[in-house]
Amino acid sequence: YTLQVTDNNSCVETSIFTINEPDELLATFVITPLTCNGAGDAAIDLTLTGGSPLYTTNWVGPNGFTGSAEDISGLEPGFYDLTVTDSNGCQIFESVEIEDPDVIAFTVTTTDPLCNGDLTGEISLVVSGGVPPYTVNWDSGDVGETISGLPAGNYIGTIEDSTGCIA
Repeated sequence: YTLQVTDNNSCVETSIFTINEPDELLATFVITPLTCNGAGDAAIDLTLTGGSPLYTTNWVGPNGFTGSAEDISGLEPGFYDLTVTDSNGCQIFESVEIEDPDVIAFTVTTTDPLCNGDLTGEISLVVSGGVPPYTVNWDSGDVGETISGLPAGNYIGTIEDSTGCIA
């Protein structure tokens, strides 16, 4: 701003005044996602810039979650609403979603042995959800989504996705 003062003798005095404002208050997030469906192990790492530091944070989330730390962890799926207030009372409001990964799902196709005592049975899985690739281990010691050369009987398969989630 420029101030110019002129007196009765036409003398002029000029002064320049600068009014500064802080940088815009900004929040950035790094989200550590849930490892498995419903695991409750997600986290949000918050970084605040601009405004006038010392910041106050207030988180509100699902199932009555509240927190005042910048970084929060042990989170379930849902929306986490954040209010940040700087030392001048300026506020920002943000919302962060923690998504639940898809549940590991599978369909099973079986082929019975052709004759009593034959080793012609087969089990084949089609796996979806979770985070591929998948590893399938069978109680018979076999590995893979399709196993064959099986006698009649019961078989248990364990599917593990790349994040360690199991079905």
